[in-house]
Amino acid sequence: MSKTQKNIDQRAFSFLPLVDVWALKKALSAAVKACPWSVEQIADRVSAFLGKRVSPAAIDAWKAPSKPDHWPNYAQLAAFIYATGRPEPADALLAATGLRVIGTADAELLEIAKLQEARQAIDEKLAQRITARKAGGR
Repeated sequence: MSKTQKNIDQRAFSFLPLVDVWALKKALSAAVKACPWSVEQIADRVSAFLGKRVSPAAIDAWKAPSKPDHWPNYAQLAAFIYATGRPEPADALLAATGLRVIGTADAELLEIAKLQEARQAIDEKLAQRITARKAGGR
């Protein structure tokens, strides 16, 4: 990798002032701890996803608070999330926007809850109209 490419990769988030790099590093570390695979296995999975080698040392640098200038670029972050199956890094990236990442099962539960709320609102509106109609003598 050329020096220019390395600098571009390392500054992947620098144009986003809303990204808390420390929170991202903490989330990367939490994802590794919560993942059933070793850092070496995660590196292999990230490498397979990207089609180019990412070393365990690179992953260690991404999550190390002592290395503030090392973090994954977007493709590496996506590969890391895929490799670990953990949403914490994506949540850290999105934190300033007020958004969160949820899994498919939780998304389905959220959709059910929204439908139940909508149904309750319709039922309440229907009950009000029926009551108003009865009160009006129709």
